[in-house]
Amino acid sequence: MNLEIKSEVIEAEAVLHLVGAIDSATSPNFLAAMEAALASKPPALTLDFEHTTFLSSAGLRVIIIARQKMPSLRLNLYRPSEAIVNTLKISGFYDSVYVLGAPPE
Repeated sequence: MNLEIKSEVIEAEAVLHLVGAIDSATSPNFLAAMEAALASKPPALTLDFEHTTFLSSAGLRVIIIARQKMPSLRLNLYRPSEAIVNTLKISGFYDSVYVLGAPPE
């Protein structure tokens, strides 16, 4: 599986656009992009999941690492799929992030 990552800064907030699957093979690249985005200590990080097809436990771990490194970081997840929302809920991490444009429940 492949993962394309585009990083940008919008009004001092970091944004990662993620296209493809986040699994054990692609999570190291996701982690590297996340660490680069957090290096400037932005007030918020938005993960654009609109075109993300899969989030494994390895990908979830990367998101949890971001939360642990910067507890005050506002962590936005934009348009995650129902499967990604379910993964977050099952893991108990759903209440630790802001879900924007979530699928209907």
